[in-house]
Amino acid sequence: MTAWKLDSDRRMVTTDGYLLADGITIGQECTAGLITISGDGRVSYREAGQNQQQEAGQITLARFVNPAGLSVRRQESLRRLRCIGRGD
Repeated sequence: MTAWKLDSDRRMVTTDGYLLADGITIGQECTAGLITISGDGRVSYREAGQNQQQEAGQITLARFVNPAGLSVRRQESLRRLRCIGRGD
């Protein structure tokens, strides 16, 4: 499942159009299938006809100990449920 897309300026945005990270821009000769997000959030891409990946930026990732304690606020936004308490 892809929860992001490229906007008209080739920036990575959520499906609702919010910027993903701090202005990650993808080269003109790259299609979405050539974009990689590593396990630590590094975004890289390969332009058509090129063999080498270029690093575009990094997305801050978060892991939740209890994902059941979150509710969906909007399509890409979560909030903590009151009955769960504060996390550390």
